Amino acid sequence: MEFHLYPDASGISIRIVPSGAQPPPEPASSHSARPAAPARAGRLYQLTHLAAGLTEVVGVQDVVALVAEQVMPAFGARDLVLSTAEAGRLRITGYRGYDPQIIERLDGLSVDTDFTPAGRALSSGIPAFFSDPEEMRRLYPAAPQVSGKQAWAFLPLIISGRPVGCCILSYDHPRAFPAEERAVMTSLAGLIAQALDRARLYDTKRELAHGASSRRCFLAPFPRSPVCASPPATSPRPGAWPSAVTSTT
Repeated sequence: MEFHLYPDASGISIRIVPSGAQPPPEPASSHSARPAAPARAGRLYQLTHLAAGLTEVVGVQDVVALVAEQVMPAFGARDLVLSTAEAGRLRITGYRGYDPQIIERLDGLSVDTDFTPAGRALSSGIPAFFSDPEEMRRLYPAAPQVSGKQAWAFLPLIISGRPVGCCILSYDHPRAFPAEERAVMTSLAGLIAQALDRARLYDTKRELAHGASSRRCFLAPFPRSPVCASPPATSPRPGAWPSAVTSTT
């Protein structure tokens, strides 16, 4: 028996024929589909590596650093904003590539804001993708002018229906978001949400522990000074005259 392997973007096809028989014709495939196999394998490796890394992060800033170092290059993003939902507002916990003045303007926006798609993506749980500024401008007229970016992916971070935050990837040039890439980004957002939620809990516990330790140090009694521990030997007893004073009668 002879085995003939035909790899393509969807996997590997195997055809088995008797030994010595004429090889079967190669399955038809488009020229553009062939390079997709290595790209897909590379993307799968990156996601596997990222998932393992997200299980090891500790604090919130560790999550921000990992997303910036691995997620942004994996999808060719130039800029990043990672925010958390706190008391009905979006608090930016980390960013890359944006001007600090822009971040200051975006920090603390209400979750139901119509200024950017972040709030709607988080409240609905549906990612939002914008391939160019015109597409963004139709729904959010001011957003492209503020950020100056050319394409965006707004990924809601949700755990069991509970909003955790939003991850925004942005680009300096217009780009399409194929269905496969959107699916991968959406799955990835779930991993980031779990890591970010754990990291927030860790940071909160650490801050509480640090605060309790500081209070204990502040309230701890000071050691008594040896000078004040007992009256000096030459001091008279309370209510008694010094021995050097004598009666004149």
